[in-house]
Amino acid sequence: MNVALKAIVAGFVSVSLVGTGVGPASAAPAHTPVKAVAATPPPPIQVTPAALPLAPPPAETDKQRKEREKAEAKARKLAQREADHAAKELDKKLHPERHEGRKKVLACAAGAAIGIAAALLFRGRKHNGVGDVILGGIAGCAAGWALGGALRGDDSQRLDAFVNHDVAMRDENTVRAWKAPNSGETILIQPMDAGYKPIQAVFTLAPGVDTPQPGVVILAHPMRATTALRLRSGPDGSANANVVGTFAPNEIVQMIAQTADRKWALIGVDNVVVGYASTAYLSSSLALPAEAPIHFAAMKPPATAPVRRARGKAPAATPALRLAVASAPPRSAVVLASTSCKTITASHGSNSSTQQRCARADMSWA
Repeated sequence: MNVALKAIVAGFVSVSLVGTGVGPASAAPAHTPVKAVAATPPPPIQVTPAALPLAPPPAETDKQRKEREKAEAKARKLAQREADHAAKELDKKLHPERHEGRKKVLACAAGAAIGIAAALLFRGRKHNGVGDVILGGIAGCAAGWALGGALRGDDSQRLDAFVNHDVAMRDENTVRAWKAPNSGETILIQPMDAGYKPIQAVFTLAPGVDTPQPGVVILAHPMRATTALRLRSGPDGSANANVVGTFAPNEIVQMIAQTADRKWALIGVDNVVVGYASTAYLSSSLALPAEAPIHFAAMKPPATAPVRRARGKAPAATPALRLAVASAPPRSAVVLASTSCKTITASHGSNSSTQQRCARADMSWA
């Protein structure tokens, strides 16, 4: 009885130790533990409010519709304008020479129109030949040309005036430097002889001065008298009766033209032909600095010519025009002539502009 009870107690203790993990390692566990899984909270409940009915937009009136369409059209035009401007600016950067050429053509066309109008207005239709009108157009075209950004404001017109009244008039073909007043840039100007062209020239003659013969050559140059210079009413030096005035040595005179044989020069005062002088006593060397302005002398009357004077004052040198028109006004004469021409090249950096100028009987170049 005691032995059996001891065996039952020993078996019970062994089973208890195995269940607690204290017993032998080979003993099988009483059960397999289950791994705990975290619980996922349920999604929140979304409550969608009931859609409220929207009020319809107010009806657009005709005035509002027109204003809206006008504003939309204006916005489209502005956007298109900005796009076109951006495209032009990009094209200018890629092809600068193309836009410079267009600018010159447009400026030339505008200047030519002004030049032709001026030729018709100031010369008078009565004496205006086709040559004068064409030369007026050429002058206007030349005045309209520019040199890119080197000329600003009225620099183009000022350059044109400098070329006409200084560079082209001088006989020498030397490079001149000219500073643009507005831009401050220095422009180099190179004149070159370009031969002669036939033209119907309009001369303004003082009373008593012979009309030039056909074939006269227009030069429009300042000349220096190398000695006391006698002016005659015609190309004839055989008598003293035709002497109409004199110039002192080294005075600068207007040589408007020369006869076909180049022996006589048509001398002017204020662009009016007042007489003829022998070319043997004239020089194209002015004995002036290149930058010095040209001042033309006034003709003095001959020693035998009567001179009006104020009471109590000594006689003064009388300009030829005042002396000549004392009895009658100047007259005009149209003569078939040849005109001297030059090509003028103005350059600044890589930009250059070449123009042609021809002498005219009013002591101008166009």
